Amino acid sequence: MRYSFCPKCGGRLVEKIVDGLSRPVCVDCDFVFYQNPPVQSVVVAVKQGKVLAITWGDGKKFALPAGFVEENEEAMQGAKRELYEETGLSCKKLSLLEVSNRLVSSEGMKLPAVSVYFKAEDVEGELNPRENHLKAMWLDLNDLPLESVFYPDDRNVIRKLKELK
Repeated sequence: MRYSFCPKCGGRLVEKIVDGLSRPVCVDCDFVFYQNPPVQSVVVAVKQGKVLAITWGDGKKFALPAGFVEENEEAMQGAKRELYEETGLSCKKLSLLEVSNRLVSSEGMKLPAVSVYFKAEDVEGELNPRENHLKAMWLDLNDLPLESVFYPDDRNVIRKLKELK
């Protein structure tokens, strides 16, 4: 359980079975604290046989540009925002590729998230990440070893791209 106190009244939360699942419930007001996974937008951009990827730290692992959808933002808007923040690029068109569930790291915790994958078309601009800890690059699909891709779901999407080539 991630939280100890009720967001409604401040009472103590305890685990109880609700609708067949263990959920945090307030001992004072009976509020059921549903902990639904956040939505993450993931951008898949392919250009001339290369896939757009980001890396961080030692640069040994890669991922597709992605991030959490902000409050009052649609998933597609979040994808365009993350593409720009993480790579400095923009795109004219996005189309839905697939939706999956995955664990993501956020502030030292592993959280379940719903990942919405979008294919970016007409990508333009210069690679220039707005986030200092990231590096963005175009990687040849044929030369990209799948074991160097950090997220299993990103690996699956890249595997499918390689098969379509």
